[in-house]
Amino acid sequence: MKTPELTLFLWAIGLLLLGRGQGSPIPEGKSDTAHRPSIVWRGESTQRGPKDVEEDGGFWARGEGIQELTKEQMQEGSSLEQHVFGQTLPYTKFVSTSSEPKMALEFADEFERGPNYVWFGYLYKIAADWKMIDLEDSLKHRYRGAHRKEQSAVIGIPFEQIIGWYDLRKVGPEWGKNTASVTERLKKGETLDGFVNNEHFDPRYLKTRGAGGKPQLAGFHPDDDLWNSEPWNKFPGHSAPEALKKYIQENYDPEIDDERIWKWAVEPQSQEADRMANMEAQRRLGEN
Repeated sequence: MKTPELTLFLWAIGLLLLGRGQGSPIPEGKSDTAHRPSIVWRGESTQRGPKDVEEDGGFWARGEGIQELTKEQMQEGSSLEQHVFGQTLPYTKFVSTSSEPKMALEFADEFERGPNYVWFGYLYKIAADWKMIDLEDSLKHRYRGAHRKEQSAVIGIPFEQIIGWYDLRKVGPEWGKNTASVTERLKKGETLDGFVNNEHFDPRYLKTRGAGGKPQLAGFHPDDDLWNSEPWNKFPGHSAPEALKKYIQENYDPEIDDERIWKWAVEPQSQEADRMANMEAQRRLGEN
């Protein structure tokens, strides 16, 4: 059985070896399904089931609830590149998903029974929106796992963004006998036997897509020469936390997006604005 740490580590090793609010609406007449999917997938082991995910309010980055991080941890935890390497799991600001169901399925539990696999765990179907960042289009040649089609979700995925899931202990034998065929059908949009609809799903998410590539969130080391190359040279400043905060500020909708997603990026500025307003009020009182 895989632990969350082990599954992320295996994902990272694979990569190294192989070289505004709801604010990404589906554009009319154009569909970049390669980098801006409408659906992403996440596989999970039996250690955490849908009830647990519901109680947690969804899938959340480990670094979302941590208040005291060092400057280095903030930098690396806000970096897409470091998230891929898998060394920032305790304080990352991203949640891994994939537009490729076969890749997501690898994060569930499985074992071999003769020539076939037997799958356990869960495969979640999730509606994508502005929070899903395409790694391949963000990191370009620095991303060595293009086949995994990772879409890194900023901060977290609320439970109401999950369309539903498959309990892999209750699906048909074809999942083990012909996994590739099954996942290809899922990728084409088919709903197979055993799918459990999330009764709390918010249909507003059906109108959105992932954000595509966001090179400003690459999070390379500040001294990395890639900052002098396209497309990264278009984004001055090499602070990963500031780049991530700016991205959230430009895209979140407080009426729709969970507070846990945007509070980290917005609250400090709001506090500063309140402080300045109070100072101005005191100054005016002093003039009267």
